Parts: sequence; C-alpha cells; structure tokens
Amino acid sequence: MPRCRVRGLPMIRSRKCRFYTIRERSIIFVVVGILLALFITGCIESMERRFYGVKPRVTLEGRPMQGLFADEVRAMAGEMAEKASIKPENARVDKKTGVIVAEKAGYLVDIEETVIRVMTARPNTDVRFVRVRVEPEITASLLASLTQEVGSYATWLIGSWERAENVRLATEAIDNTVILPGQVFSFNDVVGLRTAEKGYRPAPIFVGEAVVPGLGGGICQVSSTLYNVVLEGRLEVVERHAHGLPVSYVPPGRDATVAYPYADFKFRNDRTTPVMIKAVTDGARLSIKIYGVPEDPQISGG
Repeated sequence: MPRCRVRGLPMIRSRKCRFYTIRERSIIFVVVGILLALFITGCIESMERRFYGVKPRVTLEGRPMQGLFADEVRAMAGEMAEKASIKPENARVDKKTGVIVAEKAGYLVDIEETVIRVMTARPNTDVRFVRVRVEPEITASLLASLTQEVGSYATWLIGSWERAENVRLATEAIDNTVILPGQVFSFNDVVGLRTAEKGYRPAPIFVGEAVVPGLGGGICQVSSTLYNVVLEGRLEVVERHAHGLPVSYVPPGRDATVAYPYADFKFRNDRTTPVMIKAVTDGARLSIKIYGVPEDPQISGG
C-alpha cells in the first residue's frame, strides 16, 4: 500500500490519506478547468468586442464607448438622451401685459441614427448626438391670429368697493388666458384660492339661501359673466352650479357660482384651434370676450 506523507510526521500507510489526495487533485483540476474556461471565454469576448464592438477611443458626447456592442450603445445613449433632449415651448400670452411671448423649438435625440454613427465611427472620434428639431404646436403667429370674437358679455357692477375689488382681482386672473384645443378651463384653477394675501376682501356671499360675509365675495359675477360668454360662443360647458338665490347681474338661470374648491365653473375648448379670454373691468362694468381664429369654420359659421 502506498505511503502518504503528512508534514511533520513519518510516512504512514493510509487509505484515508490516499482518498484525500485524490479529492484534492480533483478540486484542483476543476478549479483549473473553470479558470481556463473563463480565460477562453474572456478571450473570445475580447476578440468579438475588438472586431464587432465600437472602435478604440470612440466617445459619445465625451463618454467612452470603446468595445461596446450596438445594444449596449443603444441603452447608454437612451439614458444620456433624456438630459440631452430639449422640449419645445409653445408661444404664450403674458398674463399681465397681454404681450405674446414667442415659441421655442425643441430638439429630440434620434437614438437609432446615433447608434449607427457610434458603431461606424473611426478610432479617436467623439460622436455627437443626432438631434431632430421639434416645432411647438402653438406659435406666436397663431396666437396673433386670435382676432375674431367668439362670444362676449358684459355686466354692471353692484355693491361695495370691497366687492368691486374682488371682481377686479378675479378679472385680472382670467384675462389673457389661452385655452388650447380640447383643453378644459377651470375657474378655480386659474383664479386660485381667494386669500387676504392676494388682496381679496370680505364681501357678501351666498351660502345656500343665506347671504353672509365671506372673503372674495362678488367673484361669482366674474364666473357668471364668463358663463354667458361661453354660452354665446357655444363652447362645451363641463361644470356649472347655480346660486341658491337669484342674482341681479344676469338673467335667471344664467348664473354660475364658484366656491373654492367645492364648486367650480369649467368649459372645454372643443374647437380645432386655441381661444383666448380677454376680461376687463373699470369699476362700474365688467366685460369679458373670447377670441378665436377667423379661419376656424366653427367660428365663422357661428
């Protein structure tokens, strides 16, 4: 029987020692085999990346791409494109001045074209994103064309100066508001919460069938006047609530009460082009108009 030498001990005959020796050799062979397989796999992948991946020292907007495959470049470019893209900005009307602010074009990244350029780039090349210009939907010229009257209505102001001040603040809030096609106008969203910090003052309001003092009293005249404009322009009314008592500034059944955030007045621009609200008060009379584009058949036919 073969002997097995254990360090520090004399040679002994042991089947158990021979078993351990064989097992240790087997483990070594397995480990060496795994390492060899990993080495060969790594070499194959390295060769594939060398021949089929991005060329040496190629970057995308400064980011290294060397050796990457097309799907890896695509994933990385997609992540980078979110920051590189610029959303277009529609033209708008300045709420305070009524001046039209010009639109701004946007730029989106063409991922597939960018990937192609990276994969075919020569060594030592910094590839830039392929950007596609995106035009905004609403242009300054379109807003400037909102000159034809869709509907108009005016009411006389009544009550105290506090009430008149509340009407003025709400009127200024809705003035120069542009409603895009399909968009819903919400009186409460545009005017916002009526607070003393915004300048609103206590004035009579309806609570059910009672009249009590309330902050912002009188602004229902603004929403009611706007409601009549919407009716005249035959726009779609989405939400409207009547007062608990008759009001004197509009005919019966033509009022629209608002109470933030419970009762709102909403209408939808169901036309194919934008419309714009123009509202003004001189302290004695409130006038609201809605304008649209002349070429809109729904307007010209109305």
